Amino acid sequence: MHIYDISNKETISERFRKVDLNYAGSQDYDLIVCSNVLEHVPMPIDQVMEIKEYMNDNTLLYIEVPLEKIIAEKKNDKDMVYSKKIHWHEHINFYTPDSLLRLCDVCSLDVIEFKIGESSSAGVPANMQQVAARLGGIKNG
Repeated sequence: MHIYDISNKETISERFRKVDLNYAGSQDYDLIVCSNVLEHVPMPIDQVMEIKEYMNDNTLLYIEVPLEKIIAEKKNDKDMVYSKKIHWHEHINFYTPDSLLRLCDVCSLDVIEFKIGESSSAGVPANMQQVAARLGGIKNG
């Protein structure tokens, strides 16, 4: 299993090989995981377009981003959302289901499945938006 990570940390096991982008670009991958990344990057469209460069017709891209509780509860009241903002850690992008699916569309990804799953962080319940997608225009049986 290959891992590309900008953190420069060691992998958790010898089974997971850390690779650079040059090596990753020379490989074929069945699955690429982008979990809890897009809410941190300043240009998420650019990031997804770069990821697409490492995909082939059979690659499945899994994207996961949080559905922030305040966004989910007050999605139609922007003034209320920002007035309740106290501290949203290092997240600079916030996604509704519509905006995440729109990101996939703008990047010409065909969404195979979308769902909101439950998770927890430090014991606090959280909702995660999960997308499975392939390169757009590819017909897979």
